[in-house]
Amino acid sequence: MAMQANEKVDFDWITRPRARVLGHLAAFRTEREIAELLTVSHSTVRGTVEAMKGHTGIRDVREIGRWWRVTGPIWLAWTAEQGGLQMKQDGS
Repeated sequence: MAMQANEKVDFDWITRPRARVLGHLAAFRTEREIAELLTVSHSTVRGTVEAMKGHTGIRDVREIGRWWRVTGPIWLAWTAEQGGLQMKQDGS
């Protein structure tokens, strides 16, 4: 079953390189475009996307991008909290 945006997510699997790929997926870029932008091989991006499918249960790449547009800000707040930081209420 695929994750829903409001489910509790174990964010430990989202590394900085994966977050970069997720950001590009959220911008509806293709795996080839992402590979070029990140200067990595297409197979590296493809493997990263496959791993994300396993973690999220979402099989469609576009849906992963949509999921990240909702989940990304939650991940960012979680990451800040893990580092002992607290975001202000206005989001800054």
